[in-house]
Amino acid sequence: MMHLAVRILDIRCICFPISPTGSLLDEDSANVSSPCASFAPMTLIDDSDRDAPAAVVSERTELLRSVSVALDHHNTVTHDTEIDAGVCYHLLSILQDAVEDSFDSEEVFLSVDSLSKALRCSDAIAECLLVDIGTSLLQLLFRLVEMNYRLGNTALVASCRALIERWAALEMNLDSIDNHHILLPFLVGAVNGTSGKETVHCAALSLQRLSRPAANKAMMALTGGLLDCLFGLLQGCFPKEIRVEAAEAVKNLAWECVPNKNLIASSSWYIEVLATTTKDKDEKIRGAAIETLVHLSSASTAEKVSIVEVDGLINRLLQIAQDFTERPDLRVSATHALACLICRETATALGKYDNLLDVLRYLSCGGLNNAPAAIQAAMAIKKLVTCSEKDSEFNGALVQTIVAIASSKFCTQVLMWASRAIRQLTLDGDSYRTSTMVEAKGFFTTLTELCKHPHPNVQRPSLEALEALSVNHGGSALVVARSKDIMTMLVETALREGQIHDALARRLAVQTILALATDPPARRAIASQQDVFVDTLTALSTFGSSKDDDTELRQAASQGVALLAPLLL
Repeated sequence: MMHLAVRILDIRCICFPISPTGSLLDEDSANVSSPCASFAPMTLIDDSDRDAPAAVVSERTELLRSVSVALDHHNTVTHDTEIDAGVCYHLLSILQDAVEDSFDSEEVFLSVDSLSKALRCSDAIAECLLVDIGTSLLQLLFRLVEMNYRLGNTALVASCRALIERWAALEMNLDSIDNHHILLPFLVGAVNGTSGKETVHCAALSLQRLSRPAANKAMMALTGGLLDCLFGLLQGCFPKEIRVEAAEAVKNLAWECVPNKNLIASSSWYIEVLATTTKDKDEKIRGAAIETLVHLSSASTAEKVSIVEVDGLINRLLQIAQDFTERPDLRVSATHALACLICRETATALGKYDNLLDVLRYLSCGGLNNAPAAIQAAMAIKKLVTCSEKDSEFNGALVQTIVAIASSKFCTQVLMWASRAIRQLTLDGDSYRTSTMVEAKGFFTTLTELCKHPHPNVQRPSLEALEALSVNHGGSALVVARSKDIMTMLVETALREGQIHDALARRLAVQTILALATDPPARRAIASQQDVFVDTLTALSTFGSSKDDDTELRQAASQGVALLAPLLL
């Protein structure tokens, strides 16, 4: 504690006005702010003292040197106590006064250096302090960075930047910062002004860190010129480290903030800049741009339409998705963005891209051996089925794509999306879509294999699709009834017992057989296949006499036996 007292005494010796004899003025007359009070700039000496003897100035410099040495330790608890005692308030006052005389004096350097050392304190204490004096300190530091960068004082620039980075690392909520209403315009001005690259870099870093807390996102995006400033950095010929910060800031602002997503996505210029940035040579910048597009792809429908309309963007995402030289996670992100952009309002426009289904099929079939990308591609295909016009010629290509990815059997999740896509095609009983499926080469063979899959998330949608096709629209029921493979699979499924999902599959199989039995042409087609016909009767009668909880379905199975039995003679 003795050492601490000496340090504080040294600080006070500098901060309180010094008489010509070197004695300290009374503390009360110095009007020093409490560390807990809002910061008010303190005057070190009045105008009459500006011409203080060189010996007094030298003594002050010596005291600052001793304070810098005394603060040069890494005991966090001690630093906390020093800040609680008001060290940083006094040092800021000294710095403000010193800057009025010179931007690169030893007093300026020692004040900045001492502040940096004092802020080796805990984050909690640092935040409490910088909430109060942070805006004033930043404005002063940016001024010093700009002037000393021009003067070539790299050591002082580095020291100021370290303080700025310490402030930025706290990622404080803007609402809690005193004078926050002037902070963001100040940082935007630092970028847009005739500043050197060090000043711009510090401003970009500060904006990037401020963009992380959720509470700051909307306020920042609505600050006049801030988004234009960041996108200008992305588009301009700035050093890589500055553009990295700008790209990360844009990504942060678009993440988990719906108003920001819609605001950014509504600007075709912003999207064009992002599309161009996805080609950047730097992996971090390119990655941040791609991730930003992922966030924007979940914007509102109107904004999705705007994004899709931007020239070259979809082709760029498709290129990234299949680029084996790109980072695997970025390929996944590009594919995910494509999937999210699909909706009823964009499906037609997307369907006009000749290579869209080719790329999605390639990825779904494991072309890059990337399971997450394959799953996202398969999901995109399912969304295209859901959102495309039912009478579109695009349906034929969709069906062939689904058959291809289901046949590849790359992974279970891909098969799940394939089976859901087939179910979606059959849901409304549209005759055009049904005829498209019936005519597609290998469709029923693929559907039969999906119905046999052991995973319920693959099997159940497939059985539901087959049941829908067993209703006679578009001639599909007759095709189903004539297929020995399909009927054999239905009989085996109807006779299966075991886990809960087996019971659900049994019911779907029985319902499908009953749908075929109630259609005269399909019923005759079943009867024409003797082995299949006997097995079908056995399956229905077995289920009808079972203890299944679905009483109504058991009764229907018995009625189905009654319908088919006469054809046995």
